[in-house]
Amino acid sequence: LTHTLSHTQMVACSVCFFISACCSIFAIANLFVSMWYVMTMIFSGLLVSITAWPDATRWIGHLSFCKYSYELMVENEFTGLTFDCTDGGACTGEEVLGEKYLNINRGDGWLKVMALLIMTAFFLTLGYIQLDRLRRK
Repeated sequence: LTHTLSHTQMVACSVCFFISACCSIFAIANLFVSMWYVMTMIFSGLLVSITAWPDATRWIGHLSFCKYSYELMVENEFTGLTFDCTDGGACTGEEVLGEKYLNINRGDGWLKVMALLIMTAFFLTLGYIQLDRLRRK
């Protein structure tokens, strides 16, 4: 769980680094970062359930770094628990994670961590390229 939070922080910092390298005015960079964070939170599944999205927009969730960290943390918390569900009996944490409620694939945590690391490397590389372009001017 600690690694998930640190990887999420690394992606967020690398995005801020890239956007600040692209914008010369602090207020504009701050606005772009805020808009980007709101969009990633909307499409992460935290604010709106993934099952409620139209099929044509579900691909946007794969671009959200919040989606991967949210799914890792939810999987960690719900695995192995039993709940008293309203539809007539007990349900397990695995059922809650399944297609009926959250639609989170279990067992691919390493893929989610790799996605966070790839996003970090991608935005750091873009930030470096932008700073190099600014240096050459």
